[in-house]
Amino acid sequence: MKSGVTLQQMLTEVKRQSESKEDYLIAPNRLRMESYGKEMFLHLSDDSGTELIEPMTITGIAHRQIGTHLRIPAAYYDRMREERPDLLAYNANTWFKQESSQRMLRTLDGSARAYLSNRYRRIDNIDIAGVPLPILGGLPDIRFESCQITESRMYIKAVNPRLQAEVSPGDIVQAAAGRARAALQVTGADYAAAYMPASVGQCPFVLVCDRRGAVACALPPDMNDTFIGNQILDLLRTLRRELDLSYLFISHDLNVVYQLCDRVLVMKEGRIVEQGTVDDIFDHPKDDYTRQLLAAAE
Repeated sequence: MKSGVTLQQMLTEVKRQSESKEDYLIAPNRLRMESYGKEMFLHLSDDSGTELIEPMTITGIAHRQIGTHLRIPAAYYDRMREERPDLLAYNANTWFKQESSQRMLRTLDGSARAYLSNRYRRIDNIDIAGVPLPILGGLPDIRFESCQITESRMYIKAVNPRLQAEVSPGDIVQAAAGRARAALQVTGADYAAAYMPASVGQCPFVLVCDRRGAVACALPPDMNDTFIGNQILDLLRTLRRELDLSYLFISHDLNVVYQLCDRVLVMKEGRIVEQGTVDDIFDHPKDDYTRQLLAAAE
């Protein structure tokens, strides 16, 4: 990791972002994309056509989410963005006009930073930082060596000088390391990571996976524990990114499905009743059973 900024500088920026961000629930037909040279801008207007805010630049993440929602293949979207931004604006605006169902537009500092389903659970850097920092700050001799915040990531590198053993990427150490090593010995997998809660009464989990993408989890029975749940999701994302894994989830937690999955199959009594991309299922459910599941999760 690069040297980055100090912890105090990062927290100052996190607080500034929290105070500056604006989120809008909007109908896509109120959006208009415009090209100006190589730069793309997004306009948001009301029913009368009056613009509600200044034209926004569009981050790379928002571009990808817009393309996915409008079902424009990523390679074609990127080529239009690079070679024919006017054609990209024409295509996007054509499909924007067809939609009146609500989406969430997240903005920061004059940029459209995310374009999401209105069912998305809004989690910001200030929420994420509030989970580990009080715990890390309470550890004796902890040393914050590097911090950084980017468009898509927040990094905190903290070193505990009391830990002497070298561990593999993805391991959560101390008490949990023994469980991870035991899982490796039993399964013969390539990677294992474990989390051992500090408080009595909480159930540990062990995640095991190999380079073929097989995943086995011994998860805590109470997934309402937000801290443990977020640890699991972060670990799954990290392993998927670093090992290029594919996951198959069987879950009733629709928030987890939305955050981690690309495609969804909805099953009822052992029969597939609907399938499609995450956006298809969450924004345009066709089957009554799917609509009932989504309504129950609200």
